[in-house]
Amino acid sequence: MQEARGREKRVLILVVCLLLAVAVPALAQVSAHYDLSWHVIGGGGGEAVGAGHTLRGTVGQPLTGGMVSSGYTLCSGFWCGTVARYRVFLPLVVRSAP
Repeated sequence: MQEARGREKRVLILVVCLLLAVAVPALAQVSAHYDLSWHVIGGGGGEAVGAGHTLRGTVGQPLTGGMVSSGYTLCSGFWCGTVARYRVFLPLVVRSAP
């Protein structure tokens, strides 16, 4: 009987330690300037522009592009290092007035 209580106590301590180990990284994702406690994987690509940051997305890749601040530079995904400015040259068809 004493042995069963000791085993239950060890299992309880292990479960509490595992719960704390999972909760600590979630708390580390929040700072004064950023809150990374949520996530989303969108179904399509596109571009969102805000004050000082541009986010470009691609289908099937949840994190792409780079982000630069005064203290860090983040470059991730398969868009890392590419130039995002495009020039499209299309032929111009002009109809003459009769």
